[in-house]
Amino acid sequence: MSQDTWITPSADDPRGTDTLTSITRPGTALLDDGTFVLLSADGSPAFASITRDGSLRSQTPHSAPAQQCSLAPAGNAVLRLCAGATEGDAHAWWIDRNQVVPLPEPVSSRALSDPSGESVAFDGRCTPSEPDDGSTFCWLRRDQPQWREWSAPNRASLLALRSESALLSEPGDLRATLAHFSVNTSRRVAVEQTDPTLEVDAATFSPNGDIVVLSHRTARDGVIESFACVASVGFPCTARPLHIHAVDIAFADARQGLAVGAHANELSITRDGGASWNPILPTGHPAPATIALPAPPALQRSSRRIRIRPASTVVRCNTHACVAGRIVHRWPDD
Repeated sequence: MSQDTWITPSADDPRGTDTLTSITRPGTALLDDGTFVLLSADGSPAFASITRDGSLRSQTPHSAPAQQCSLAPAGNAVLRLCAGATEGDAHAWWIDRNQVVPLPEPVSSRALSDPSGESVAFDGRCTPSEPDDGSTFCWLRRDQPQWREWSAPNRASLLALRSESALLSEPGDLRATLAHFSVNTSRRVAVEQTDPTLEVDAATFSPNGDIVVLSHRTARDGVIESFACVASVGFPCTARPLHIHAVDIAFADARQGLAVGAHANELSITRDGGASWNPILPTGHPAPATIALPAPPALQRSSRRIRIRPASTVVRCNTHACVAGRIVHRWPDD
């Protein structure tokens, strides 16, 4: 049992601890500096921090009501993406403690935020009426007034964004390929695993810009073995066993990360940057195997034929905690 990992209570299952329950609400964004940003009842973002006694202190610096919205980390701010009048359309704002800055339109509902807060991008052309050729992307830097387009050398889908780098999934006949792409230099570097028998499930960037890959192998007896590898751009990725059947993975910093499965008894942590992983069980609940965690978002069918999904969608982390459904893993202070 992990003294740092809890299952939070729910209306139909009040067992467990109510510590940090607020940050498990859908839509909460976890910023790299340890801040949690909650969606208030009217859709306004509330910036919260953990006090010494383990409770949350929150502040809503300005009212910005809107409905059907989501929050994504963007440096010391959040990107709030709200549904537009038509399918695929959206409105977006950068919101921090001091201001609300609208993004120029049009904005796609598929827009992904750079967690460092420098840019936003989405698959497709910047003008929605133009046909999608499968390799063009629309990109907005926070210090620029307009969206601009860039093209990858191959048909691809955007998995993650970090500053001026993109992590791409390139579809193939048998399996997809991961590639790192530098937007400014148009340089593509394939992400290769040292074990070619592994099938990639999901990928993302770590907080320090390394590439994180979640993969699996199905044994002859049908048991699925999950692996994670972390590597710098241009270096082969050596997979390490997670000892659980994982569906998602996220890192809090360069050393600490959490992988999760379909239920609360399938958790594995690393404290050495992914070199080794150790299964853990949450405290405060007699049957964690009965607590289902959210499933990864279903991949949308499109001309880009996505076969690798973005990681860090079920489990989200910052330097203080990782959250996955009703699971909260708090990183102890060093």
